[in-house]
Amino acid sequence: MIEKLFEHVRLPRRAALTLCAALAAAATTLPATAKPAFTTFDVPGSSGTAPTSINAGGSITGGYSNGGAALGFVRAPDGTFTTFAPPGVGGSGAAINTAGVVAGTDTDSNSVTHGFVRTADGTLQPFDAPGAGTGVYEGTAAYGINTKGAITGTWINGDTNPLGDRIPHGYVRDPAGNFAEFDPAGSYGTEPLSINAKGAVTGLYADINGNGHSFIRAANGTITNIDPPGATESSAYSINAKGAVTGWEVVGSVYHGFIRSADGTFTQFDPTGSTATYPACINTAGAVTGYYVDGMGANHAFIRNSKGRIQKADPPGSTGARALAINAKGTITGYFGDGSSVVHGFLRTK
Repeated sequence: MIEKLFEHVRLPRRAALTLCAALAAAATTLPATAKPAFTTFDVPGSSGTAPTSINAGGSITGGYSNGGAALGFVRAPDGTFTTFAPPGVGGSGAAINTAGVVAGTDTDSNSVTHGFVRTADGTLQPFDAPGAGTGVYEGTAAYGINTKGAITGTWINGDTNPLGDRIPHGYVRDPAGNFAEFDPAGSYGTEPLSINAKGAVTGLYADINGNGHSFIRAANGTITNIDPPGATESSAYSINAKGAVTGWEVVGSVYHGFIRSADGTFTQFDPTGSTATYPACINTAGAVTGYYVDGMGANHAFIRNSKGRIQKADPPGSTGARALAINAKGTITGYFGDGSSVVHGFLRTK
C-alpha cells in the first residue's frame, strides 16, 4: 500500500537513477532541548495517509488510499481536509506553494501519466509536456512548484538508454503554461525534483553507465553539475530560495547527506547511528529534514538545523518514519508506520 501511495512521489532510494564533501561535518544527533509537539493525522476514511509537502502557512498536500487508488488531499493549518481526485484512475499532490496551489501527477486508465495543477479554489487543470508520449508508462509527472506557480518534473516518450529502458527528460512549466524541456549534457535520464522562487531547478540525471549526478539548472537555462567531491553517485533533492541544495551522495557504498551552499561549499553529514542518510528538503534558513536508516534497518525522521545540530524526529508510537518536507518556520511533515503497519501523516512543530 505504501508503494501505491508513493507511485508518483520521488523518495530517496537506490534505483537505476540513484544516484567527499569538501568540508565534512562531524554531526551529532542530540536530544531536543525543548520538547517538540507532534500531531498525527489521517484523511477521514483513509487506509493510509502520506504527506509530501508543507507550505509557509502550514497547509499540507500529499496522497491517501481509500483501499483502492491513491487520491490527493490538502490539509489546512486548522486540521481540516479537502480531498480531490484527478481525472484519471489515481493521483496525488506532490508539492504545494504559498498560495495553496498544488502540483501533482495522475495516471489514466491506459497507464499514461499526466501532470496537474490545482488552485486553492479547487480548480484542477491537467497538463502534458509537448514531448511526452501517450503509450503505456509514458507521459508527464510533476514534482515541484514554486511561489510564482512554475512547475518542474519529467516527461517520458519512446526514448531509451543503451539498455533499452525508457528514459525521463526534464521540463519547467511557467505560470502561463509554456514549457522549456531540457537534459544536462550526457544525460541518459533526467529527473528534476525541486524548483525555487527564482526558478532554479535541482535534481539528478543518469550517465551512460546508469550512475546518478546532481545538477542545478538556472532560470536562464544554464545547467551545472554539482556532484560532491569524492562521490561516486549523488542526487540533489531540494533547493531553497537562497540557492542552497541538499541531497544524498554515495561514497564507496555508503549513503551520506550533503548540503551545497549557494557559494558552492559542500558539507557532508549523517545522524548518529545512521547507516544511510537521505535528506529530502531544505528551507530558507538552511534547516534540512529527511530520514536515515539505523543498523537494524529501521527508518527514522531527522531534522538538522542551520548550525549542524541533528535531532531525531520520530512521532510517538512510530515503528519507522520518514520526514519529507520542512517550511520556513521549521515545521516538518512526513509519514510513519504504526505497530499494525498502517501509514499515518505527522506534523512536528518546534
